[in-house]
Amino acid sequence: MRGKPWKDLLCACNEFGNNRLSDGGEDDLVSYITFDHASHIICEGKSLPEALKMSVPFSGRGTSYREGLRAANEVLSRNNFEELKSVLIFFSDGRPDDIDSGVTLAQHIRSTYAKYDLKAFVVGFGRVKLSVLHRLAAEMGGEYRQVLNASALKTEFQRIAAVLCNSEASLALRESNIDSA
Repeated sequence: MRGKPWKDLLCACNEFGNNRLSDGGEDDLVSYITFDHASHIICEGKSLPEALKMSVPFSGRGTSYREGLRAANEVLSRNNFEELKSVLIFFSDGRPDDIDSGVTLAQHIRSTYAKYDLKAFVVGFGRVKLSVLHRLAAEMGGEYRQVLNASALKTEFQRIAAVLCNSEASLALRESNIDSA
């Protein structure tokens, strides 16, 4: 993903953050992770207002769900579950080269964090139907949605923000900046 789709994703994420702010999420803590063939923790545990000012760089070379979910698990492992609720939003537009290890990590995340009521959302962007994303959502005990365009992406993030309304959340926001073939 590059160019307009990447900009659309960043715009939708920003709108999501602003919706959370207006719904009482000023105390939310946000972590941004991007992934391609490797994961990149852009920020961890930043306040939502601070995170909204950050720039999220594009790198996009391949698709490794294992890397994205490994970093998500790493961030979640440092969360204070006694004080914060956790939300994981995993976003991708690409076909992974590591389905089995991605599914294994999704199962691990669920078995480790379900007791803390982890909310997981998996969003597929574009016309490519990725059944593996549906499977990741199921393995994490979460919800899967596929969106076809920027407008639908914004609507989906609005829906997720509404689900989180009036809850304190540590948002582990996952974005895949994959270069689609």
